[in-house]
Amino acid sequence: MLQYQCNSIYKIQKFNTDSVSDFVTRLSYEIWGIIFGNYDVDAIFIYYLDTYLKIIYCSFPVKIKQTNITNPWVTLGTEVSCCYKRELCIYCRNSSDQNLINHYKMYCKILSNVITAAKKLYYNCLVLNSHNKAKTTWKR
Repeated sequence: MLQYQCNSIYKIQKFNTDSVSDFVTRLSYEIWGIIFGNYDVDAIFIYYLDTYLKIIYCSFPVKIKQTNITNPWVTLGTEVSCCYKRELCIYCRNSSDQNLINHYKMYCKILSNVITAAKKLYYNCLVLNSHNKAKTTWKR
């Protein structure tokens, strides 16, 4: 059985008392007269947004965190079927063909049953081959 490994990338910003006080301080030192001296609303908004986002990104830096999520019950066939289901969803969203929509609904039901069966098979094998069945049951 192949294991599917999902690499997820998260962007995290830390909000604590020090970073909030730094944000407030940077906002208070900013010269806002340049914004209000201009009569063009679009230019005012662009300058304000640019200044505000610069201060936010300086005070609350973005950290990128990558996690590896392994689902041992997901096979290559399941992953291919999920990709096909996503493509069908996009086609159904842009189409009014009732046959295509019915095919998508049927495919979703079948895929859901296959995923449920794969999970049951995997976890039942884990419990059957375990020495401490209660601990293994609670672990999943």
